[in-house]
Amino acid sequence: MDMIRDDENFFSVNSNDDYKRAVAMVLLFKNVLKVVRRDFKAFQANIAAYTVSLVARTYDDDFDLLKIWDNQGVSQPLSDQIMIWSRAVWEKLDETANGRMVSEWSKKPECWDGLSSFHLEHPKIQIPEILSTNPSR
Repeated sequence: MDMIRDDENFFSVNSNDDYKRAVAMVLLFKNVLKVVRRDFKAFQANIAAYTVSLVARTYDDDFDLLKIWDNQGVSQPLSDQIMIWSRAVWEKLDETANGRMVSEWSKKPECWDGLSSFHLEHPKIQIPEILSTNPSR
């Protein structure tokens, strides 16, 4: 948060596409949270946040946020893949917590350190929002 507060340009909207990407990020997060809520009874916010973070880290510029904007939501193939990814994220969160409460563990920098080396499984199906078959890793 300090970085955001101190850097006026951390996230700036300089064009229509910047605005569309920002809205698409919100749409993506809301979809991830919706999928996670169907699949998990607890730790939904933690699983959703780490799932979105890992998607962003894994696919970086190969992820077409403007496609989400154009459709005002994510495609069904991406939604289905999010379910697969969120389950993998949950397993990794639970594993790295080593018996600690996941909601508390996930707030620690060490949690991200443990998950940042974790790679999401590449989808077995074509996902319209993913531009390349070779994700940035």
